[in-house]
Amino acid sequence: MKFTWIKKLLKNEMVRYILAGTSVTVINVGTYTLLLFLGMKYTSANLIALVLCKSWGFVANKWFVFKSHTDIIGTLRELVYFFFSRGLTALIDYFGLILFVEQFNANEKLSKYIITALVIILNYILGKFVFTNGSLKNDRDQ
Repeated sequence: MKFTWIKKLLKNEMVRYILAGTSVTVINVGTYTLLLFLGMKYTSANLIALVLCKSWGFVANKWFVFKSHTDIIGTLRELVYFFFSRGLTALIDYFGLILFVEQFNANEKLSKYIITALVIILNYILGKFVFTNGSLKNDRDQ
């Protein structure tokens, strides 16, 4: 088969996380940048971007990255844990951006990129707990 190497590559959880994380980051930073361009205040733009990217992040992480198959109760549990953990990292994103811009007089876009990198790392660690029942197991698909 021509694309067997792609299937093999996609069996790796970290590769799937990078792909999903890239899409979440594009939504986050893209929405933020677009709203800034349209004249929205950076704090409001960031809040809207966070809501959109966190919602997409749940879908991408549950079904694509961690391939979690749960009943409705398990999915609700994951949803609650996901939004709690992502809520914590959203607070880091939101207030970290304000800190960089207002206290350190840093550029709004550069600050967003720096904070986003930190949040990506934290989200992966927390996602392992949300979608693997609290354990940091190795990739289950290998």
